[in-house]
Amino acid sequence: MKKLRIIFLILMFLWMITVFLFSNEPSDKSKNTSSFVTEIIANIIYGDNLPTEELENKIQELDPIIRKLAHYTLYTAGGIFICFTINTYELDIKKKIFISQAIGTFYAITDEVHQYFIPR
Repeated sequence: MKKLRIIFLILMFLWMITVFLFSNEPSDKSKNTSSFVTEIIANIIYGDNLPTEELENKIQELDPIIRKLAHYTLYTAGGIFICFTINTYELDIKKKIFISQAIGTFYAITDEVHQYFIPR
């Protein structure tokens, strides 16, 4: 169980570092990153079937959806890593749930505070 705990702790901290690095990007760089990903997804979905102007409109429509899905997916992965890590400790289920929720909530709050200080 100790080896498993170490693996999950490493994954959890790698996730935290990843979130920190994404949150540390100024909004224009973050927007460029997500626009690049959205363009790839739009090209996969629509291929060469749309004129350039219509494809650009589709990309603008998809961008907020892709950004929200990325955010959701990233935090879901973090929640899983946190829960798996806490589950390696011998605690009753209510404590495991409470501690996992507390860690996830605390990290989300610190991430929002951190983003407050990043230039827009």
